[in-house]
Amino acid sequence: MRVLAHDPYMPDDAVSAAGAEPAALDALLGRADVVALHLPPTGKPLLTAARLAAMKPGAVLVNAARGDLVDDTALAEGLHSGQLSAAALDAFAIEPLPEDHPLRTAPRVTLTSHMAACTPEANRTTGLVIAEDVLRVLAGQAPHHPAS
Repeated sequence: MRVLAHDPYMPDDAVSAAGAEPAALDALLGRADVVALHLPPTGKPLLTAARLAAMKPGAVLVNAARGDLVDDTALAEGLHSGQLSAAALDAFAIEPLPEDHPLRTAPRVTLTSHMAACTPEANRTTGLVIAEDVLRVLAGQAPHHPAS
């Protein structure tokens, strides 16, 4: 599988060294069979209606990041029209997703309740990190991961 990657903060040579082909976002969207989002919230959709419409016909979208990254309504329209073949979403702009949201009736969509990171490994690691920080605080040291 050839992996395309867009990262505005990572130099192209670093993307290549990691085994991916660097690509501008809009070019990537037009070429990729599967687009997976893994980035922090942006405050506005990264995948707007125009960008979703410009995706390769039949592409699949996976958003395991943040709900505000995708125009949910435009995504539902793309699924209903067949422009996109499928979507898997773990986060939504409005949570919980309203009962009357068009994604709920969209074909070929998997909706999960913002829990993609809840694997047994992630839960075990979280517990260990918390326990280590509790021990640090009890020993008079600053925690590595203080709550803000």
